[in-house]
Amino acid sequence: MPLPLFVEGRLASLADVSGNVSATVTDSGGEPINITVVGSKPGISDNILTTLVTMVANGYNRLVQISVSGTSYAKYQLFINSSLKETRRSGPERNLYFTYNHPIKLLAGDVVDLKVIHYNVGQTADFEATIFAYHT
Repeated sequence: MPLPLFVEGRLASLADVSGNVSATVTDSGGEPINITVVGSKPGISDNILTTLVTMVANGYNRLVQISVSGTSYAKYQLFINSSLKETRRSGPERNLYFTYNHPIKLLAGDVVDLKVIHYNVGQTADFEATIFAYHT
């Protein structure tokens, strides 16, 4: 959708635009994206927050995507330096992606943890995670 032509002498604002407008960055600027860490944990008991995978930013300073999968619906939480940054829940699919069109910038030594918890009472479940990142 084109921007209105009547915007003169000032910065455009979202109030000047109607309808669905999107701008998406879909690549890493030509940088190769690497699988930096793969982790899995079998037999996770219900109601126990468990770390699936940990990555220390050491050369990879742009977090692009995390893929997760499990044998049960679950809540996945992304922590950076022990601070909760995002929570996502799976369902009805058991595969889930944290995808960042604008990659998350990491500093050298930042610790990225992906944790999982499920609530299937009395059951154990298996989970996997992969972190994708690149260096700029």
